[in-house]
Amino acid sequence: MSNLTPPASDSPSCLGLPPRPYPGLRAFEREEWPVFFGRETMAEAIMRRLQRNRLVVVHGSSGSGKSSLIFAEVLPQLQRRRHRQGTRLAIVSMRPGSTPLRTLAATLHGLAADVGVRTNRATVGAPNFADLRIILARGGLAAAGLEDFVAAAGFDQLCLYIDQFEELFRYTRETDSDEARLFAEVLVGLAVRDPEDMDSDETAAESGLETLPAEAPRSSDGPCVVLPRICAVVTMRSEFFGDCARYPDLAEVVNRTQYLLPQMKRPDLLRAIREPAAAFGGSVAWELADRLVRDAAREKDPLPLVQHALMRLWNKHAPHLSLEHYEDEWKTASPGDDGEWVFRSGLSQMLAKHANEALAKAVENDQERSAVAQHLFRALTDIDREGRGVRREQRLNRLRAVADPAGTLLVPILDELRADGVSFLRPSTAERPTLDESHDIDIVHEALIRSWPRLANSSADQEGRPHGWLHREFQEGLAWRALAARALEFKKDHQLVLPPATMDLRWPWFEEVRRRPAWALRHLITTEPGLPIERQPEWLRVTELMEASNEASIKHRNLLGHETKLRVEAQHTAAAEEQRRLEAEHAAVLEEEGRREAQTVARDEQLKRAEAERREAVLRLERNRRLIPALLALLAIVLALLAFVVFLWFQASSERDEAQLLRAQANTAKQKAEDALKNANMAALDAQNASEQAQRNADQRLADFASDVQKALPFASSAVSEVIKRYLPDQGTSQALADAVAETPSDAAQQIAKKVEDNSPAPQRGVDGFMWIGSEKAPRLASLNDGAAVDPAAVQPGGQYRVTSPTVLRQDMPTEDTYRTATNIGFVTVNSLVQVLGSPRDYQRPSGTQYWARLRVQPAENQIAAGYRATALDALLSHQIEPALKALADAGAASLLNRLKEVAGTLPQPADNASLSSAQAKPWDKLYKTLAGDKKFLDDVPSDLVNRLTATIGTVPLEQGTIWFQFSGASREDAQKIAADLQLKNYLVPGEERRSMTTGLRSIRYFYAGDEPRARQLATDVRAILKELSYETGELVVQDFSTSPNKPRPGSLELWLALPQRP
Repeated sequence: MSNLTPPASDSPSCLGLPPRPYPGLRAFEREEWPVFFGRETMAEAIMRRLQRNRLVVVHGSSGSGKSSLIFAEVLPQLQRRRHRQGTRLAIVSMRPGSTPLRTLAATLHGLAADVGVRTNRATVGAPNFADLRIILARGGLAAAGLEDFVAAAGFDQLCLYIDQFEELFRYTRETDSDEARLFAEVLVGLAVRDPEDMDSDETAAESGLETLPAEAPRSSDGPCVVLPRICAVVTMRSEFFGDCARYPDLAEVVNRTQYLLPQMKRPDLLRAIREPAAAFGGSVAWELADRLVRDAAREKDPLPLVQHALMRLWNKHAPHLSLEHYEDEWKTASPGDDGEWVFRSGLSQMLAKHANEALAKAVENDQERSAVAQHLFRALTDIDREGRGVRREQRLNRLRAVADPAGTLLVPILDELRADGVSFLRPSTAERPTLDESHDIDIVHEALIRSWPRLANSSADQEGRPHGWLHREFQEGLAWRALAARALEFKKDHQLVLPPATMDLRWPWFEEVRRRPAWALRHLITTEPGLPIERQPEWLRVTELMEASNEASIKHRNLLGHETKLRVEAQHTAAAEEQRRLEAEHAAVLEEEGRREAQTVARDEQLKRAEAERREAVLRLERNRRLIPALLALLAIVLALLAFVVFLWFQASSERDEAQLLRAQANTAKQKAEDALKNANMAALDAQNASEQAQRNADQRLADFASDVQKALPFASSAVSEVIKRYLPDQGTSQALADAVAETPSDAAQQIAKKVEDNSPAPQRGVDGFMWIGSEKAPRLASLNDGAAVDPAAVQPGGQYRVTSPTVLRQDMPTEDTYRTATNIGFVTVNSLVQVLGSPRDYQRPSGTQYWARLRVQPAENQIAAGYRATALDALLSHQIEPALKALADAGAASLLNRLKEVAGTLPQPADNASLSSAQAKPWDKLYKTLAGDKKFLDDVPSDLVNRLTATIGTVPLEQGTIWFQFSGASREDAQKIAADLQLKNYLVPGEERRSMTTGLRSIRYFYAGDEPRARQLATDVRAILKELSYETGELVVQDFSTSPNKPRPGSLELWLALPQRP
């Protein structure tokens, strides 16, 4: 509540510049109108509406600048115009809070107390606070009484400004319904006017007269129009616009008087950024202003974040601000120890950095002060029905009870967070230098809630607690409500205590709640008015449940400890027996090793003696061998001498004839040697050609054999096992292998081909290698256009062809001299697509010219189509329609392409990386569900894209998920106990259903791949609960039902549990 009535000397000439050009996160105040720019057109539109109506309702989104526009532009303009006309105008402002009628009465009473009430000479004083309550209690008839009050207060006119009107709906639980209804009726009564007044106003407006919502002073200079003394300006967030229909006639009045605040245009926003600095003799660089405008378009609260960033930059770098200052500031920002967090722009990052610095200064690295600060912000924030983080204004005495029961740390922390230059909380230190217990504390703007990870981060730490305090408060509130529901069951049956595993988690938390009992008041399901928290029935029931559960948990742990001790003693005894057995076995092993060592020594001695005897025999034999050659040599010498004598005699008689004969024989021998050498070379060449032809024939036979096996496997799967037995004996002949081969015949063919072809690799796709492309008589490549064979000499580098015969892909070209082929890479099958990477190389062989080429084996067509489908899915998940249409056309998905073309015009597009709203996301969600149901489209698409598609459809609740529980056998009470224990573990269990078809089933079904970890966690939790309830846990099967045609929403699981009847 604030009184904006100016003193008599408050004229525009008297008003100077405010302390700084940028207010920061808070709204502009009335005194800051000299630095408020860019909204003049909007203010003039609101002023024109005030000429025709008592009431104007200004609404817009959060962070659109509604309060600043009214405080710094509309109200100052209205005040200046009235001042020039000599009209005494009073301006008051208020926020409804949880007691709107009382707040309005206090605001008006404060106006009278500040100025002094002018009373009628013949009557007593003006109405006091109680009288104002009586006047306002008339509802729609209070307007006349309020006009009398304004006249008695000495004013000609009163302008009432109601800020944050949505608080009337947000505080529904805390607001008295009759008081809220009367407050709405007062506004309706102010807006209703007599037809004569309405006609006179409209006539004046049409004639060009300025008719403002107040009683104009009469003068002889011109005509005077008599108007009501009271007008009102209301600001509220657009998302609460529909709540106006709760109260009679309020919706009609709002429809007639509403003004939707338009978004600031780029030139206006640039003025709002640059001109305040110019008014102080400074400047904002054009690059910085342009960057701030672009970053603001990515934020949910653009104007407050821009003002905050400019305030921080001005405080550090005034009077001239540059883009480098801004980048240096936000690039050094850190979200703190809050888990992963992605900022939309540097604006929100700067705010998070500032908040972390202010919090660190307030808590001074003290754990107790940190706990107080955490509970302070948790008490001042809330999550509304739409899941949005909102402010929650609190009286100081209530905050103290929740955050600081000792009462010594809260106020210093508050003073740091509402200090000048920080102003994260209000009232600021400038408004209220000191606080008392009756003051209301509130967060200055919800932009802090949305942009500070310490509040808004919903990701969990290792213990499963959310990092953000807002979500942690919400989670603990759910835990309290679950305990309250369990306490009602415990009151009926005292055996229903919490299991020890749950108590290990909940008991320390409950001890903390006991130290701050006032915290639970916010989360009570049922309350008794007038009773303190310690005497509330729900508090007593939960306390009784927790104490009984803790006592049972202690007994359980003691029993487990005794059993563990006995088990450990038994294990020690068994270990001692095992040790004695091992020592005996070790002694026996040592004895056996000694015996073997003795045998080894004896055997070595025998071998040494045998080796010595063998060496002696070898020496004797060697000596005898040396004598024999000497004797033979002597005999040869004698024979040679005899032969020489005979030869000389013979030679003497026929020397001439024999010389001629020897010459002829030498020539003949020479000719024969040359012919033999030629024949040997030809034979070697023929052998090499025969080897090459045999290699090619073997490759061809191997490819034909693998192809025949491939064709035969679908019709004779049972024969595959026999083939594998014959060709792969080392693979075994188990039934499991036979079944696997029968299901994957292509794998079997590859195994056989791999074994027969000297362990060649499997056929290659998408790899480079060297391949024989045929000869002039036998080409092995065909054209892609008409399928005609291509002469290997005419193959072009970079061209694409199809393979006409199975061919081996090798690591290199054959050798030039011996035509020896390189190592196999794998087979290239018929119809494979290849791309030639270089010019063909020819080899001159006796069989003709052979051609080889370096080429790349392209992926199969179905893999190419799958790649295009993956590209299309990735584009659709990024909301990119045109790339998706092109990829679907390339993939040949005609049906899905036509369907996407039909709905393309209805799919909204995000602007500049902004997120889609819930309404904009609905058409996309419908398209994603269609894609998820198209099995042919998702075939061979990478699993990470399919998981992204599944995760995008719908949202998973904050709980572990929704569990649909079907049971048989046991009583419904036992099933309800299981469901209650699951809810304590943060599962949402809508109910339990007895189904006869559940008999014999113990399974958990999940319907999306992303839900498999949640299903396995549920299996673990159910087994623990069954064990605690003395059921046999047995086996719980986790089943994949992702192919089911009828699926629930993501995050939903089915629990099918057959339980035996208890005796």
